Amino acid sequence: MPSRSTRTARSIARTCPRASRPRTTGRSWGGDAQDKLAAVVASTLAEVRGGEEIGLDDGLLENAVTSLHLIDLGARLEDVVGVALAPGEIVEAGTARGVADLIRTKRGRV
Repeated sequence: MPSRSTRTARSIARTCPRASRPRTTGRSWGGDAQDKLAAVVASTLAEVRGGEEIGLDDGLLENAVTSLHLIDLGARLEDVVGVALAPGEIVEAGTARGVADLIRTKRGRV
């Protein structure tokens, strides 16, 4: 059975209710599929960081995301969205929105 955090992230991926949406740093919530995937990435990252959220467009390294966070985030995202991401790929993506774009690219659709 999937872990509680995996089940939570999957439910957010399906519905993404307003209460679960991370802040967007200067952007209004568009509600489209791209923002929902970015919200799943951001909420998963918040779980990895013990509940501390960052915005969809905030830099990961500038917000104290550590290498251990990156490893855990990659593993959890693989469980949630079915795409394996190496820590280096997550760093290169730079933001939750960038990681969502990377996931879409790896899935074969942009």
